[in-house]
Amino acid sequence: MADLFKKITDAGFEFIETLKIDTEGHELEVLRGCSENIRQVLYCTIECFKGIYENSRYAKQENFSAQIAFGNDGYIDSATSIINYLIGYNLK
Repeated sequence: MADLFKKITDAGFEFIETLKIDTEGHELEVLRGCSENIRQVLYCTIECFKGIYENSRYAKQENFSAQIAFGNDGYIDSATSIINYLIGYNLK
């Protein structure tokens, strides 16, 4: 991710208007890879999930990122950790 921001800066751009992150459960890791560069993004759309996932009985927890709380009742929460991470950068 740092390479992307370097290329954008080298091309003369001061910011990114819109960034979309949909990495099949690895969104928090991508955000962490952005580090301070995330402040160059005006709008960011991030796929996340919070609630009962009906097909969770077919999912293997070891295939999911550590950011996802995965309960036996099918409850999955990646939204909370993503939001808490962004709050740490004073982002809304």
